[in-house]
Amino acid sequence: MILRMRLVAACALASMLGCATTAAVIKRHDEVSLPILIGTAVADLVVIGVIAKEAGGLSVGGAIGTSVAATAVDVFVACLIAPCSVLHPR
Repeated sequence: MILRMRLVAACALASMLGCATTAAVIKRHDEVSLPILIGTAVADLVVIGVIAKEAGGLSVGGAIGTSVAATAVDVFVACLIAPCSVLHPR
């Protein structure tokens, strides 16, 4: 039981960084393109949704809402770190 709780806590901590933020840190001096932004957002939705459902004991709707909110924050932070070419048309 304690091992499972530690595993869930480690997964939650890893997902807090978020895929989009990680991609932005890696591509800090380049632009984050649309395929990368979409891929990282989908990965965030899935990972955070599963963790919210399993660890938080939320309903399906609660897990979806939590993952959408967390993904929105993650994409926003990612676009602050690295320029998102999708959001800044030239």
